[in-house]
Amino acid sequence: MNNVWQDYTPSEKTGKLCYQYCSEQSVLPIRDVLNDHKKGFKAEPNYETATYNWYSNCNQPSVRAAVKDGLSHILFITKYTGLNREYLGRYFIVGYYEIGWITQVGNRTAIRAKRICFVPIEKAYEVTDERWQLINTNGQTLRLENLRSATQRIKGALLDEIIGHLDGGNAIDDFLYEVARLKSEYNPFDGIPRGRIFIINVGANTSSPLQSPLFDDGRFEFAPIPEYAPIDSNKILSFADLRQFNYPDQPFLALYSELPLSPDAKVHSDPEFLTFTYGDNINQKSNLRDIRVGDYLFFLSRLVPFSDTRFQHEQAFFALVGYLEIAEDINDPNSSMFTSPAFVRNAHVRRWLANPSSFYKFAIFKGSTRSRRFRYAVRFDREFVENVPLLKADGSTWDWDRTTELGIIGSNTRTVRMYIDPKSKDGLKQAEKFWHYIWESQKWNVAGRNQKSSC
Repeated sequence: MNNVWQDYTPSEKTGKLCYQYCSEQSVLPIRDVLNDHKKGFKAEPNYETATYNWYSNCNQPSVRAAVKDGLSHILFITKYTGLNREYLGRYFIVGYYEIGWITQVGNRTAIRAKRICFVPIEKAYEVTDERWQLINTNGQTLRLENLRSATQRIKGALLDEIIGHLDGGNAIDDFLYEVARLKSEYNPFDGIPRGRIFIINVGANTSSPLQSPLFDDGRFEFAPIPEYAPIDSNKILSFADLRQFNYPDQPFLALYSELPLSPDAKVHSDPEFLTFTYGDNINQKSNLRDIRVGDYLFFLSRLVPFSDTRFQHEQAFFALVGYLEIAEDINDPNSSMFTSPAFVRNAHVRRWLANPSSFYKFAIFKGSTRSRRFRYAVRFDREFVENVPLLKADGSTWDWDRTTELGIIGSNTRTVRMYIDPKSKDGLKQAEKFWHYIWESQKWNVAGRNQKSSC
């Protein structure tokens, strides 16, 4: 995949109308993530990467025309089919991209937004018959078949009215949480992925003030570490800013009956599982330098069983909590891409934006739309390691007799490295066992529900 993005400067403030299918399984007017309309698992518009047409061919005539003519915005219109029955069957403009970058992916044109706005249905801009006559210029009636091929351009006072209306209700975080949750329900692969598998140990450890709770049903919450180089800036998140993944309407700190830190303490939320990025310091010895587009970076974290409002610390274990399918890696300190909604949530980018003069060498790895934050923890224990098997860098097996299982796993995963190369001898067999273990733990059907992501 070509990921060389070019800066884009519009020549006129004009919006291009594009249609999206609406999910039936959310109150929010999000794209059809779970194939409710039997048109495929929709990847566009891709809020996670702030892109349109990067992963699939969608409304290409409109996108090409918008770029060719130097238009500034893509406006997304839908027929609402979500869970709020009051709005069923009505038509709304639910969000927009302000175009900031463009690229070519094969023979299609893709865009990336420098600003992204999506709103709950009650805040959306309803396209009534009367408003449709202002938008439409060719006499078509307001019907689904006409909207799906909509190519209308909107400018002037009407565009300002629509954008101003949407800006007043921007809820992109809600969209990201909802999409991440729904995506965790299905397997995005048609077969065994052939990318190399890297594993890195992240999140709370025994010395962290907060632990990552594992619930009785196998779900969990990921506790990030405190910011290790705090900067007094509102660009840096605090623990009070975090939400729960399983219940996004609840603050993350509500899980803890006693807080060993101030809610205002700055947090190093990395990896982050909304726009799927991971950042880290890079030096000549770092194995992160070996990661390339198409590889898989799995995140290993220490979880503590949590029931009856308390932690069972003696039962703590390691688990895989998610992964990135690497779509981009950026380590250019002058990259304008760091200002894109696709990257600004990363802790390293936040720190850099807060104080560019303190810049240090870091890289940001961006996950594709097939990246996942797991719904259920994938237990990473001696049985997992030996059954795959996972070996040391020198090809030898792990020594399980030195200390506790937890200590051995922690010691062997202290630094990131590549564990499986499907193209090596026995590598494909290892990859098959590894991935099937993931699929079974998530209760994903390996072959049944899979369809390629589509527009």
